[in-house]
Amino acid sequence: MTLLMACGGPKETVKTEVQGISTRPNWVQNRPVSSMDYIGIGRANKSGPLEEYQALAKKNALNDMAGEIQVKVNSNSLLYTLEHDERFSASFTEQISTQTSIDLEGFEAYDNYETPTEYWVYYRLNKAQYEQVKQERQRKAIERSFNNLNLARKARFAGNVAIAAEYFIKSMGDLKLYWGEDNYYPGLEDQGAVDGNALSELMDMRNNFKLKSDTEYILLNIDNGFEHQITVRSMVDGRNSEAAPFIYRQGKGESKSKESDLVKLNIKPGDTARETLSVEVDPFLELRKSIKDPSLTFLKSLLRGEVVQIDIQVSYPSMSLECVQIMGDGPEKSCDVMRAAMMMQMAKSSIAMDSNSQYRIRVIAKSRDGGMNQGFQVVYTDVNIIAQDLQSDEIHFEKEFNAVKGVHSNLEMATTKSLQKASELINEEMLKSLLDSMF
Repeated sequence: MTLLMACGGPKETVKTEVQGISTRPNWVQNRPVSSMDYIGIGRANKSGPLEEYQALAKKNALNDMAGEIQVKVNSNSLLYTLEHDERFSASFTEQISTQTSIDLEGFEAYDNYETPTEYWVYYRLNKAQYEQVKQERQRKAIERSFNNLNLARKARFAGNVAIAAEYFIKSMGDLKLYWGEDNYYPGLEDQGAVDGNALSELMDMRNNFKLKSDTEYILLNIDNGFEHQITVRSMVDGRNSEAAPFIYRQGKGESKSKESDLVKLNIKPGDTARETLSVEVDPFLELRKSIKDPSLTFLKSLLRGEVVQIDIQVSYPSMSLECVQIMGDGPEKSCDVMRAAMMMQMAKSSIAMDSNSQYRIRVIAKSRDGGMNQGFQVVYTDVNIIAQDLQSDEIHFEKEFNAVKGVHSNLEMATTKSLQKASELINEEMLKSLLDSMF
């Protein structure tokens, strides 16, 4: 028994199988084979609204039809070049299949069939007609790709790396459906495939994008006043590139940024005697964020910014060091605790000790009896640190720490405790202030 149903739009005859009577057409049971047509068979369970399961059956049929259309990979094609990367090759094959089914044109609904639980459709597409449509689309895609390739070349020549990269990728994307084929521009076959050229020129541009510094090493010393100006510029193909965001950082300092084709930085001593100046330019940052097409995401790992690192060494002159302690009204005597603390900080800045140096650091620790408190002896120490140029007799730095408290069972131990606590105040920050004031 056959029921005829009318659907909206073009009239279709729907064959329905009544329970107990088999009317399945042969194409449902045995897939058709044709030398003239591509065949697509699709089915869907009859759940949900009629429009939904019919649309699903149609989608499945077109995907099935796309599976019959072989994607050839020619030896000179872009895909052939990239197929060593299995992850990319697999994702491309999946993507091309989906796109083919979406872009199919000229197919016809040849037959359909349904049971109480299933809906089937049979589509076919003339192979000659498909090839004609495909060739015309490919021709237009090559034209678009070639135009974008030329725009990329112009941007590259002008030094605009970000814009050039964007057009190179557009050129590749224009021909995504045909990456397995030889996409030559008519009359320029000897210059190579358009999409292949877009990729190779993109990689060549990236390899020729450099940061150039006017020095590879910075020495800060008393001869240059502990200051040096360095120029770093971004270049492509040996020429200055367009302005790009520079990000630079000295040692553990704060990162700073500036958009320009070059940066001029005044380098002064940082926190340590040896540091690294890091300068980075990444003209591809926004472009990487914009790449959403799975077939092009492999480019994200290839388009990274350029970084240059320059070593900085600070060479301070040698200095003499005097550390004395005075207890009450007593005489001066050497203070080993304060001397050890100061020498440790000076060693971090590679400052040599020389008793004949014109630069002197003098540390005076004056301790006094603070009396007894709940059975414990209290001692207070005032520390005065002076940095002086003996040649000019000028004092460049002076720092005081007052009333550093030490508590112990007796006067001697309380004094030692007070000096130890005072020595902890001699740190990197304090010495940095001293050196900045001195030099």
